Amino acid sequence: MTPATTFRFVRLAAAAALSLGALGAVHAADESANAPAYGPELEGFAYPAPVKQFNFTSQGVKLHMAYMDIAPRNKANGRTVVLLHGKNFCGATWDASMQALSSAGYRVVVPDQIGFCKSSKPRHYQYTFQQLAENTRALLASIGVKNATVMGHSTGGMLAVRYGLMFPQQTEQLVLVNPIGLEDWKTLGVPSLGVDKWYQRELQTTAEKIRNYEKSTYYVNQWKPEYEPWVQMLAGMYRGPGKDIVAWNSALVYDMIYTQPVVYEFPQLTMPTLLLIGLKDTTAIGKDAAPEALRPKLGNYPALAQKTAKAIPQATLVTFPDMGHAPQMQDPEAFHAALLKGLNAGRQERQ
Repeated sequence: MTPATTFRFVRLAAAAALSLGALGAVHAADESANAPAYGPELEGFAYPAPVKQFNFTSQGVKLHMAYMDIAPRNKANGRTVVLLHGKNFCGATWDASMQALSSAGYRVVVPDQIGFCKSSKPRHYQYTFQQLAENTRALLASIGVKNATVMGHSTGGMLAVRYGLMFPQQTEQLVLVNPIGLEDWKTLGVPSLGVDKWYQRELQTTAEKIRNYEKSTYYVNQWKPEYEPWVQMLAGMYRGPGKDIVAWNSALVYDMIYTQPVVYEFPQLTMPTLLLIGLKDTTAIGKDAAPEALRPKLGNYPALAQKTAKAIPQATLVTFPDMGHAPQMQDPEAFHAALLKGLNAGRQERQ
């Protein structure tokens, strides 16, 4: 079985590359000897397309940024879409979207940001959304991409907004899929945990904790076998020899998310912006550390979706009433139909 075939989870529920046997037995064997352990750069986990590396120097350190570059499968339409993953995701989790977009004639570029998945995890790095946007722009320039539609999910949505603010002439359109950062948690009363506390929390990461969180937040308390490989993808890095550096970079990223809101700058976006929002989402960074009375008020996506659509000048809002934080994975067919329709409309609006 090829890597590309392995990761067609919408069509295939098996995950042979994970060496887990029957997925139905995984829950009882999360931390057993049969559970996968991956390296700090996700060594041992196969991606659905060939992985390339962009080598560059940032903040005085030599780094590499993994990415996939998928050519149009059918007649090329001359457009490029850049897919930016979320905090608990990797480039590989965009598999279904990669296939839908390339089949529709798009070139698709899918990076792993520094600190994530198959990219470098430096011991010391000042994480900012500006820095990650600069890194992404440098990657695109290195492969000849001058203009692109930038599509970000979750934390990738915050990064996509920053990218659009910094590089408006190179951003044809923004697509924000259940982005976080639609509210400023610290001003609402969520306490700061700081890097050290985040690090200690991240060291306690297990497959069970990941699965329970994703089931309730991403998939509206539903679970399908095709979700399990993504749980093991993350948990495997915390079982592997690079657990400490993985947890440390994750802590640095969490601090960046908490301290660098983009919500106040939505009115400055100048390009057409497509909002694709699952309304059952309740994501809010640090919610479990917030005062109990505040928690129910955080991550109110029905209200946040409307507020965000009003704040962004050229926004188009499409909602999925029965979906959670990851509509592109929960119902790929409905999601990609809305995505492709919105991309076509955005292109016409830009012209």
